[in-house]
Amino acid sequence: MRWTRLIAAGLFAAALALTQSSPAPQFGGSISGHLLDPAGQPLANWQVQAGRWEYHQGRKELHALPNSTATTSQTGEFTFAALPSGGYCIRATGAAFPTTYYPGVADISAAAQVTVSTGRQTSGVDFRVSSEKTFHVRGRVTGAPGGMITMSPRPMLDPESSQSIFTRPDGSFDIDKVLPGDYTISGYYQYVTSYTVVSVKDSDADNVVVEMLPCAKVRGTVRVDGRPSTAPVTLSALGVAMSWGVDVDKNGTLTSQCVPPANTRFRLNLQTTAIFNPFVSMERT
Repeated sequence: MRWTRLIAAGLFAAALALTQSSPAPQFGGSISGHLLDPAGQPLANWQVQAGRWEYHQGRKELHALPNSTATTSQTGEFTFAALPSGGYCIRATGAAFPTTYYPGVADISAAAQVTVSTGRQTSGVDFRVSSEKTFHVRGRVTGAPGGMITMSPRPMLDPESSQSIFTRPDGSFDIDKVLPGDYTISGYYQYVTSYTVVSVKDSDADNVVVEMLPCAKVRGTVRVDGRPSTAPVTLSALGVAMSWGVDVDKNGTLTSQCVPPANTRFRLNLQTTAIFNPFVSMERT
């Protein structure tokens, strides 16, 4: 019995020593840096997010990971911990300046990736927010009472870059902090909808008319390998962040919900795959 106790005590001591000397398991890596204003001064209370490129309904988009949002400190510092290894795009948003991507650009296509390795800290991710001049888009919604409209860049790479506002009671609107580029203004109210393209160059875009029109519908049949499919389907406009629900019956016959009557190419997105049809279009009447 005495030998048994000594052996057990020895095994316990060896296991304890092994546990104390073994390194703790690593769960991802981290990113840290500082956010500065155009003059190089710290920006406090700004929201900074770490995102990764993903494909959504056939479109390449930036998506933030869960728990990957940080608020800058009084010194402008931010930290992301326990990130899976891979490449990340860092986005900063706040008041007074446009949304900025590391290493300090307003154009997401010019953003640089920050690489994360398991068990390692990637520090020194410091950048200044963009001072690029922004403009206003002003106009009026006609054909429906005041509601919500959304303005999205074309093409849509960052869903967070869309701006949604409620129009005033008279239908007028004023969207600020707009960078130069092409945009789609969309809206929906009961059984009318809108789809308007706006270009912003080197000045404010005024007198924009967003015309609400009666909804159109897309009808057709979904077949996979020659057989009718009842898989869930959505309909999305190519090149812009707009999608609509679609009802599919047991025979594979589909009918879309409210779609803006415009000359637009669509994609049918099945739950398990995507079917491209560049000839599906609707003409405004």
